[in-house]
Amino acid sequence: KLHDLEILTTHLQPHIIGVCETWLTVNDETLIQLNGYTFVHAARRDGRGGGVGLFIPNGIDHFVVHSSSVVSTFENLLVKINLYNRTSWVTRRCPGFF
Repeated sequence: KLHDLEILTTHLQPHIIGVCETWLTVNDETLIQLNGYTFVHAARRDGRGGGVGLFIPNGIDHFVVHSSSVVSTFENLLVKINLYNRTSWVTRRCPGFF
């Protein structure tokens, strides 16, 4: 699916991409490479599946404020993004929990 995402980013050039159900572990984040983007991730801490992540364009100042797995069915990721002299907060969780 990463190859499909590469094709889409070439044509659409999105600013930020949110993904869920990544099925990645805490050690897999460095394995995900998308040309022109940095990947940040919150993995499911117990069990298989789950996980959320954001692809942020290279060169955009950001840092992960909070990353957690509250229960086995809810992962969240809060990232502070500094862009155009403004500070934005982006959070992502998979739908269906609430």
